[in-house]
Amino acid sequence: ISTGGATVFNSGLIAGGLSASGVQADAVDFSGGGNTLVLLPGYGFTGNVVSNSGGTHGGDTLALGGSTNGDFDPGLIGTAFQGFAEYAKLDSGTVTLTGTTAAVTPWTITGGALVIDDDAQLGASAGTLTLNGGALETAANITASRQVAVGSANGTLNIAAGTVATFSGAIDGSGSLTQEGTGTLNLYGAVNLTGDINVGTGATMNIGGAVTAAAVNNSGALVFNPFDTNFTLASTLTGVGTVDVASGTMRLTGQNTY
Repeated sequence: ISTGGATVFNSGLIAGGLSASGVQADAVDFSGGGNTLVLLPGYGFTGNVVSNSGGTHGGDTLALGGSTNGDFDPGLIGTAFQGFAEYAKLDSGTVTLTGTTAAVTPWTITGGALVIDDDAQLGASAGTLTLNGGALETAANITASRQVAVGSANGTLNIAAGTVATFSGAIDGSGSLTQEGTGTLNLYGAVNLTGDINVGTGATMNIGGAVTAAAVNNSGALVFNPFDTNFTLASTLTGVGTVDVASGTMRLTGQNTY
């Protein structure tokens, strides 16, 4: 597909041909940039799937779609799936990542949920995770240093019961970030959101870095454990959950409706 700007949906088998000498041809070759390949339940390939677009028009995107649950092995990136610049989770289904990769694989979640039990399933830490209408679910303890961007359609981090997810990179964007699940979320990097921070019922959120948000709405357990001993929260603080200051001095300069 060489025209660029194409979207291909695959829910069946796409097979490359065999040469007279038995060499397997690629199943899909993209060029021209701005192409998206959407993998739907039932997809399959005989031959590699290759993007040759490089950075032209932002490169090509490999997307996981559909309304049913499934899984995907990021370990196939660089072998069966080559050269893609972006990775996306679309639609309402839940997809569990089952392998890891050292490649830089910037993921954008616009629908449903992407489930991980290891941050390396999202690729090298240089790859930004973007939440823009979908959720990242963590099924085990994870530690991540990658940047998290929150789009205008908002984003969710769902932390499984009995687990701890630690994000030490910056979290920023135009939307609101919601924590769901009953696990513990540690936000140890700077948080700079135009929208709100929402802590769900039964959830625990530890905040260690500077925070800028329109409001912090707490229905769970909110703990301020700042690395800077003098911590100022200018955001509106609301909710029915508990609030603790584990260390240092905290100054509330915004509206407090507790």
